[in-house]
Amino acid sequence: MFKNKRIYIVEDEKEISDILVMYLKREEYKVTPFYRGDTALEAILDTPPDMAILDIMLPGIDGIAILKEIRNAPYFPVIFLTSKIGEVDRILGLELGADDYIPKPFSPREVVARVRSLFRRTEISRPGKAKNGENQNVIQTRRFTLDLNGRRLISNKKSIRLTATEFAILKLLMGRVGRIYSRTELLDLIWGDEMEGDTRTVDAHIRNLRKKIYEVGGFPNSIQSIRGVGYSFED
Repeated sequence: MFKNKRIYIVEDEKEISDILVMYLKREEYKVTPFYRGDTALEAILDTPPDMAILDIMLPGIDGIAILKEIRNAPYFPVIFLTSKIGEVDRILGLELGADDYIPKPFSPREVVARVRSLFRRTEISRPGKAKNGENQNVIQTRRFTLDLNGRRLISNKKSIRLTATEFAILKLLMGRVGRIYSRTELLDLIWGDEMEGDTRTVDAHIRNLRKKIYEVGGFPNSIQSIRGVGYSFED
């Protein structure tokens, strides 16, 4: 389904890059490697890919700086590669708009699975059916509208763009207002088996969603934390 998608790999360790290129090409993706952040950014701004896999520590310009630049451009999903000790960088990357992260060292098969999963999440932005069935392009609650085509959250005549992962989470929560989803359930429904029980990424995306909800509507508590259980959308 996702064959021939264009993926940019931005990784200065050639051995790691070569392995990723080999495994992703086996899946019939069109893969282009970059070994410097500045040359990668130039290529991204000139010809955006369908997905980018970014290391954080890069010569020229680092992955965080690249992400800040490209999130002002037309959207495409981004996976961060991080060291196990880079918790701060990992969370910062998600808050800046990365859709996923993979800690080093990693299995190339895991990367392929994450890429496939993220492409599936990106496809969620296609038109869907709202709760009342009247408009297939939005999910409407009392205060908010979720634009299923544009991947935007709208309130008070303001709108904000969501990443594919933020959109998938919010679509699930807004589609069943008041329904409580555990962190593990959200991982299973949105990431599938690829996350191996790492619930921290769910919390990071929820924090980012609350900031965006505040920006458009001023109601960050619309996503409720149920202590020891999970999250629900209340409106």
